[in-house]
Amino acid sequence: MDKDGGKDGKEKKEKKHAEPIFSCLEFTPDGSDLLVGHWSGLITVVDPLNGAYRKLSQSLTTSENNNGRGLSQLVVSSDGKYFATCDLNNCISLFKKDHLHGDPSNPIEW
Repeated sequence: MDKDGGKDGKEKKEKKHAEPIFSCLEFTPDGSDLLVGHWSGLITVVDPLNGAYRKLSQSLTTSENNNGRGLSQLVVSSDGKYFATCDLNNCISLFKKDHLHGDPSNPIEW
Protein backbone atom coordinates (compact mmCIF):
# COMPACT_ATOMS: atom_id res chain seq x y z
CA MET A 1 0.00 0.00 0.00
CA ASP A 2 1.14 3.51 -0.70
CA LYS A 3 0.82 6.48 1.67
CA ASP A 4 -2.71 7.32 0.40
CA GLY A 5 -4.05 3.87 1.21
CA GLY A 6 -4.16 2.65 -2.39
CA LYS A 7 -2.66 -0.60 -3.67
CA ASP A 8 0.07 -0.81 -6.28
CA GLY A 9 0.59 2.94 -6.39
CA LYS A 10 -3.02 3.70 -7.29
CA GLU A 11 -4.37 6.68 -5.43
CA LYS A 12 -7.39 6.25 -3.24
CA LYS A 13 -10.26 8.07 -4.94
CA GLU A 14 -12.21 10.55 -2.88
CA LYS A 15 -15.93 9.81 -2.89
CA LYS A 16 -17.78 12.54 -4.74
CA HIS A 17 -21.36 13.50 -4.09
CA ALA A 18 -23.45 10.79 -5.77
CA GLU A 19 -26.27 12.95 -7.12
CA PRO A 20 -25.06 15.37 -9.80
CA ILE A 21 -28.36 15.90 -11.64
CA PHE A 22 -30.61 18.53 -10.05
CA SER A 23 -34.26 18.77 -11.06
CA CYS A 24 -35.51 21.53 -8.72
CA LEU A 25 -34.17 24.05 -6.21
CA GLU A 26 -35.86 26.11 -3.52
CA PHE A 27 -34.64 28.39 -0.71
CA THR A 28 -36.32 28.46 2.68
CA PRO A 29 -37.97 31.86 3.31
CA ASP A 30 -35.23 32.97 5.71
CA GLY A 31 -32.50 31.90 3.27
CA SER A 32 -30.86 29.52 5.75
CA ASP A 33 -31.25 26.38 3.58
CA LEU A 34 -31.17 25.64 -0.13
CA LEU A 35 -33.19 22.48 -0.81
CA VAL A 36 -32.02 20.60 -3.89
CA GLY A 37 -34.24 17.98 -5.52
CA HIS A 38 -32.40 15.37 -7.57
CA TRP A 39 -33.54 13.31 -10.51
CA SER A 40 -33.25 10.14 -8.37
CA GLY A 41 -35.73 11.40 -5.74
CA LEU A 42 -33.06 12.38 -3.20
CA ILE A 43 -33.29 15.81 -1.55
CA THR A 44 -30.11 17.41 -0.26
CA VAL A 45 -29.77 20.51 1.90
CA VAL A 46 -27.07 23.05 1.09
CA ASP A 47 -25.78 25.86 3.29
CA PRO A 48 -26.11 28.85 0.93
CA LEU A 49 -23.38 30.80 2.72
CA ASN A 50 -20.57 28.33 2.05
CA GLY A 51 -22.05 25.96 -0.56
CA ALA A 52 -21.47 22.87 1.60
CA TYR A 53 -23.98 20.04 1.87
CA ARG A 54 -25.46 19.83 5.35
CA LYS A 55 -24.90 16.53 7.15
CA LEU A 56 -28.22 15.00 8.14
CA SER A 57 -28.84 12.02 10.41
CA GLN A 58 -30.67 10.27 7.54
CA SER A 59 -31.11 10.97 3.87
CA LEU A 60 -34.22 12.72 2.59
CA THR A 61 -35.81 10.68 -0.18
CA THR A 62 -39.17 10.37 -1.83
CA SER A 63 -40.73 7.12 -3.05
CA GLU A 64 -38.20 4.30 -3.02
CA ASN A 65 -39.54 2.90 -6.27
CA ASN A 66 -39.85 5.93 -8.50
CA ASN A 67 -38.58 4.11 -11.61
CA GLY A 68 -36.04 6.83 -12.27
CA ARG A 69 -38.76 9.48 -12.47
CA GLY A 70 -37.28 12.48 -10.73
CA LEU A 71 -38.65 15.28 -8.67
CA SER A 72 -40.51 17.85 -10.70
CA GLN A 73 -41.40 20.35 -7.99
CA LEU A 74 -40.31 21.39 -4.51
CA VAL A 75 -42.31 23.94 -2.47
CA VAL A 76 -41.43 25.39 0.95
CA SER A 77 -44.11 26.68 3.34
CA SER A 78 -44.14 30.39 4.13
CA ASP A 79 -42.98 29.73 7.70
CA GLY A 80 -40.10 27.51 6.50
CA LYS A 81 -41.13 24.56 8.70
CA TYR A 82 -42.37 22.29 5.91
CA PHE A 83 -41.61 21.46 2.33
CA ALA A 84 -43.38 19.26 -0.16
CA THR A 85 -42.14 17.53 -3.29
CA CYS A 86 -43.90 16.15 -6.32
CA ASP A 87 -42.33 13.64 -8.68
CA LEU A 88 -43.17 12.75 -12.26
CA ASN A 89 -45.36 9.87 -11.00
CA ASN A 90 -47.53 12.49 -9.23
CA CYS A 91 -46.38 11.23 -5.82
CA ILE A 92 -46.41 13.90 -3.10
CA SER A 93 -44.03 13.81 -0.11
CA LEU A 94 -44.15 16.15 2.88
CA PHE A 95 -41.18 16.92 5.15
CA LYS A 96 -41.11 18.82 8.46
CA LYS A 97 -38.21 20.66 10.09
CA ASP A 98 -38.25 19.84 13.82
CA HIS A 99 -36.26 18.21 16.63
CA LEU A 100 -35.33 14.62 15.73
CA HIS A 101 -37.93 12.20 17.08
CA GLY A 102 -39.75 15.14 18.72
CA ASP A 103 -37.13 15.28 21.50
CA PRO A 104 -36.07 18.89 22.30
CA SER A 105 -32.60 17.66 23.35
CA ASN A 106 -31.97 16.52 19.75
CA PRO A 107 -30.89 18.89 16.97
CA ILE A 108 -33.41 20.39 14.52
CA GLU A 109 -33.38 18.75 11.08
CA TRP A 110 -35.66 18.05 8.17
